[in-house]
Amino acid sequence: RNNVFDGEEGQHANGLLRECYSIIARSMFDPNFALFMINPGDRVTYMPNPLSHCNANYSQYFFIYWLLYLLSFE
Repeated sequence: RNNVFDGEEGQHANGLLRECYSIIARSMFDPNFALFMINPGDRVTYMPNPLSHCNANYSQYFFIYWLLYLLSFE
């Protein structure tokens, strides 16, 4: 099965989906979105950023990430 991703065709084989998920994951933790921050206790894990409400669309972002999280179990 062929899919088009970012203007390029490719074989599905979950590679395109995996790439899409990795792009979304990178953007989730981008400090410019202010959705998550590094846990100051261990500096290894992330936690929700208390200032995430400063981002005008933060609730929509969290909903999309939650939805993608659920879809990843399919």
